[in-house]
Amino acid sequence: MISRRAFLTVASTTLVTAPLVTEAQRPGQPFRIGFIGVGDGVPTPWQDAFDVALREAGFSRDSVAVEYRWLGSRLQPSPEVARELVHRGVDVIVGFGTPATLSATQVTKVIPIVMLGVRDPVEQGIVASLARPGANVTGIASSVTAPGVAHSKGMSLFKEAVPAASRVAHLTNSTFPGTQANVDA
Repeated sequence: MISRRAFLTVASTTLVTAPLVTEAQRPGQPFRIGFIGVGDGVPTPWQDAFDVALREAGFSRDSVAVEYRWLGSRLQPSPEVARELVHRGVDVIVGFGTPATLSATQVTKVIPIVMLGVRDPVEQGIVASLARPGANVTGIASSVTAPGVAHSKGMSLFKEAVPAASRVAHLTNSTFPGTQANVDA
């Protein structure tokens, strides 16, 4: 799962993009954030951290409206979920997880997208490169397989911590985008 610090970073990144879009907003209307996430809801500590970050950035619940959409157990992109947010006129979309971010990138090339927890966004075709994402996407990757560096390092650390281990199981869902490179590593 994502740490509170990572969530605050994304929230801050989202808010930094707000001034770029707010000029096009109608006066008196709140800035609208569309949030697409894997799973079924934001854990309370994350929601609390997001609210704190909004206040620290000078925003109030009156000046920002967040619309949440959840993919539940779906592990593949669901563009219809992102399309709904685009039709509702959000100013920025936050994609939490690879399927959520892919959902948004399949629907808009104009609305800013802030990715969070995306597995290897270059391999997934979400960004051109980590140094220069390009297009309308920015954010934080959860792992980068260059090729498989993160998982290879993880196995090295595990072997160091448990040197007597002779067999290791890696449980994963092969249908989740970005998984195969990690399994290969």
